[in-house]
Amino acid sequence: MAQTENYQLDILTSDDFVTEAWVQRLVKVLDRALGEFLQQWMLGGVISGWSLGTDKTVSAGEGVVNGCHCKTTTSTDISGILASGATNYVYATNTSTSAPDGDVAFQATQVAANIPSTAVRLGKIVLDAAGNVTEADDNPADCPRDYAKPLRYRRIGGQWSGTITAGTSVYIAVDHSSTLSFDVPLGLEVSAPADVHCVVCADGTDGGQFRLKIWNDSTSNDVTLTWTRYGFA
Repeated sequence: MAQTENYQLDILTSDDFVTEAWVQRLVKVLDRALGEFLQQWMLGGVISGWSLGTDKTVSAGEGVVNGCHCKTTTSTDISGILASGATNYVYATNTSTSAPDGDVAFQATQVAANIPSTAVRLGKIVLDAAGNVTEADDNPADCPRDYAKPLRYRRIGGQWSGTITAGTSVYIAVDHSSTLSFDVPLGLEVSAPADVHCVVCADGTDGGQFRLKIWNDSTSNDVTLTWTRYGFA
């Protein structure tokens, strides 16, 4: 039986199902919608639990790992993946059954830079040469834990005023990061006089700031713009 790309949802292919085409389309749409939301909009990380213990365990918890909502209901023994006489950076990664079943695997490395970009960092456990735990830290400076931040739809607005010589164009930058920085920017609306034209620049625009190219085709050198930006933060 065929399965969808993201979450291995079954796609019916038997001629016995008279609504086969409709069911296939519904399943594929559902898979694509879930995949797009969790992978692109829902930031990965720990939602709750998954604390590192001095008994070489990861407590029960849940999080979003590489686009999959994963959960454990009991503590997990990770003694088998820890190296003695070393600092072990522990992380969560998904498995082939993470999408349909919420399974998760815990791994460790002695080099924080080797943690896969799709994994969720949990912290570090330090073992002495005899294999005894000397430190278990959920949020160390050299391997800060990844948290799944709840996203809220937010809006922010402001005004820009300046001098632009009539008949010329300039680039301006607006930095609103001290007030609000978007994790997922969605749009920007700029209101300007009819004879002043604006284009948003991709270069220099991110969740906390944006750049505009402004053409002043009016007879006045004084230009005032109002702007509204929205997205998830």
